[in-house]
Amino acid sequence: GAAIQAVIDGTPGSNDVPTRLSFQTTPDGSDTKQERMRITNSGRVGISTTSPQAKLNIVDTSNNGAISQLIKLGNNSSGAGTGSGIQLGSGSGNAGNSVLLEM
Repeated sequence: GAAIQAVIDGTPGSNDVPTRLSFQTTPDGSDTKQERMRITNSGRVGISTTSPQAKLNIVDTSNNGAISQLIKLGNNSSGAGTGSGIQLGSGSGNAGNSVLLEM
């Protein structure tokens, strides 16, 4: 299953209820929901992180630190001249910790 939860994540006060939104899905082969995205009470959005450090913080933990496509703009075709997109990365990984902008 899937769920969207509103969770109090601070100390409520008079006319003050700090709340985050948690978006959860269940992976194939499991019966346990996992948080996939969070919007904090300060408006930060985290994808695959529970503590986003920027307005939009996307973390890829599926590729052992190698840079992978986090954002893709364009079509799903393969081959020369068929893709377009943005690839930004840091830390250990391939492509020399690359910044790649293609059109």
